[in-house]
Amino acid sequence: MKAPQPLAGLSDKDGPNLESAGSGIHWGAIFGGAVAAAAISLILIPLGSAFGFSTSSVFNSDNPAAAFTVGWAIWLVVMQWVSSFFGGYIAGRLRVRWADLHSDEVFFRDTAHGFLAWAVATLFTLTLVAVAGSAVSVPREALNSAAANPDTTHKAAVGFSTVLFVSLLVGAFIASVSAALGGRLRDKY
Repeated sequence: MKAPQPLAGLSDKDGPNLESAGSGIHWGAIFGGAVAAAAISLILIPLGSAFGFSTSSVFNSDNPAAAFTVGWAIWLVVMQWVSSFFGGYIAGRLRVRWADLHSDEVFFRDTAHGFLAWAVATLFTLTLVAVAGSAVSVPREALNSAAANPDTTHKAAVGFSTVLFVSLLVGAFIASVSAALGGRLRDKY
């Protein structure tokens, strides 16, 4: 019997991409980027306080909305921007390089790794904040004061939720873009 001949234009060395059998996700790179992003976020929180962006407190004021300042909102976006940049960059740079993939596919995979690193870091950080928040006891007077003023409390909650949404959206975008940058530099060097 005769050996099969390669298709026209292909050599005997051309064949299926052997890497396609493996997973396209490299969790080590994602977790590395996520840990870096979460750690940087935790480092930047006290720095914001040191700069005076969160100097007022709900418990020291008759107005709960006073705790949410414009400076604090800007700092929340800056924290997401900086931590997401480093987390995404690390995830993209540490991801294993794929050979024989189209550049668009490499770009997509790098971007996805940055996004996943951001998502893991966000879930970890929010879990940590929830656990820490449950350990803090809230004075009953503060809760009564906040409940007595639903309109001010509602405005503060809407403002906080809006800024949190924007900062998380910025973080997801920056992590994705920086992972693509990290991946491009990984492939270049």
